Amino acid sequence: MFSYAYLIAVRSYFNIGGGLLGCGVAGVAMSALFYMIGIVNRGVAAGSGDGQNYGTSVVSLFTHYFGLVVTRKGGRFRAMEMGAVTLFLGSLIAVVCALIQKDNAKLE
Repeated sequence: MFSYAYLIAVRSYFNIGGGLLGCGVAGVAMSALFYMIGIVNRGVAAGSGDGQNYGTSVVSLFTHYFGLVVTRKGGRFRAMEMGAVTLFLGSLIAVVCALIQKDNAKLE
């Protein structure tokens, strides 16, 4: 839902052509995003009901998740994990290449 609200905001801004109207419409979608994050923050702070609590906000929840990913118990990479890492690295390379080409086009 977070990504969907963000995409609505960005797409509406660019489809309207920016300006004051684009900012207003994108702001409405972003306010919905912030409201959703606030609801999740309250849920994270309340805990799971069985005494397990991962922090007081979404940031602490992501920090806990990142810690689980880094310490990744379970041995070797599986197919989905390997695909995710490969896709991430390939995407980073594509972004770097695009930025280099954009800089080279400005120099010419």
